[in-house]
Amino acid sequence: MRTMELIRLAFEKTSAAARLQFVSSGEETIAYLEETGDFADRKRYEYPSFIVTDLKMPHGDGFSVLEFLKSRPEFAITSA
Repeated sequence: MRTMELIRLAFEKTSAAARLQFVSSGEETIAYLEETGDFADRKRYEYPSFIVTDLKMPHGDGFSVLEFLKSRPEFAITSA
């Protein structure tokens, strides 16, 4: 069973009210976060509230995704 299928199954088993969206590379992850290319429609590709990344993804690994998030103030987590 693939990792994505295990994650989907885990969310289903916990009855978590979450809409899951999967991407297959670091480049796709960054495009999703930037709302560009195939991911330009935020109604279809909602802004994520939770991100799980694989550190060994092709075309931009998880470390590049983390560096992208770290470099962009709009993605900073702030306390209320």
